Amino acid sequence: LLLKVMFSFFSSKSDHQPSADSIREANQHMLALHVKINDLEQRIREQAELMERREIEHETQYKQLQQRKENEISFHRKDMEKLEQRCKQLEATLHERDVQMAYLLHRCSFLDEAASYAPLIEQLVHCLKGSLAAPPPKVQTVKPTKAPNPQSHGNDLQQ
Repeated sequence: LLLKVMFSFFSSKSDHQPSADSIREANQHMLALHVKINDLEQRIREQAELMERREIEHETQYKQLQQRKENEISFHRKDMEKLEQRCKQLEATLHERDVQMAYLLHRCSFLDEAASYAPLIEQLVHCLKGSLAAPPPKVQTVKPTKAPNPQSHGNDLQQ
């Protein structure tokens, strides 16, 4: 359309002067172009402002995201330190219980050995009960006799 208007503007046959209609048409076209250019420039400014706002928003979001990430890392580090301390406490408790268990197993070996003597001890108790329950034996008293005279002892053999 622009080329057609420009062509008609320059191709007018009367003394190379454009006609009033050609000038009016060219002016309208120029005005339309001017309006279109202004509209496009306005859109460019709006889009530039929009891009700038979005860039600021994105930078803000990025900084917030970085801060949140740092906070989470810090939280997880603290949590990990607590868990490591708890782990050390549990390992110490486990070691104490292992030592206590070894001590108790050692003592159990003594009890096992003592328990192995239980049947013998039961027999001994039964025997002692039986001997204490039995009446005492009758003991006859023996009267001492006169002891032989040592001098006469030798004489008896000679006679």
